Amino acid sequence: MAIAHQVGIITTPISDVRHITDLPYDKPLDTIPAFDNDKAQGDALTSLVLSGSEMMTMTDSQWKQVLTVRFHVCLRI
Repeated sequence: MAIAHQVGIITTPISDVRHITDLPYDKPLDTIPAFDNDKAQGDALTSLVLSGSEMMTMTDSQWKQVLTVRFHVCLRI
């Protein structure tokens, strides 16, 4: 993640970068808002760092949270 930050892939301050532990495991799907493609371009983006093995364990709820929020996603190898 430090390299991604150094080269500008992640511009969010390191303290604000989110991880899989920040995504509730069992948040009810009907409480997660739908993606809003018309969201203003100036709205804040959140950075999320996931490893491939973490992605393999994600629940439907976690996937919906990722896909409905404006995230910059960085995959760790």
